[in-house]
Amino acid sequence: MAEYIGLVAISKRLGIGRTTLLRWHERFGVLMYPRHRGPRRVWYSNDTLIAAWEMARCRVAHVEKYARVKGTDGRVLRHRPKDTNGAGMAPGAHEHRAPARDLEAAPAPSAPPVDAPR
Repeated sequence: MAEYIGLVAISKRLGIGRTTLLRWHERFGVLMYPRHRGPRRVWYSNDTLIAAWEMARCRVAHVEKYARVKGTDGRVLRHRPKDTNGAGMAPGAHEHRAPARDLEAAPAPSAPPVDAPR
């Protein structure tokens, strides 16, 4: 198992730039964590963590592609509907997507209704 210490080594392994790596870590949950090496803090990752993250991204992509979307009449559509401007994008596709690590997260419990003051 290869270990990658530092942003340069991790980004080289993924084939992206350092700033892109930090953005992916923030947005998509690239599995890396800070370690202390003497007085410095460096980012650390390894092949196992990267492979797990890539598999999670594949699961998310599969779910997004084959998710069943209900139309306005209640029928199940096999494909995502086109955007209102006819661009062919699914609604919200241009917005920020949740990180891959949230794939198996449980839904948040709903808050109990709050009584309005009289």
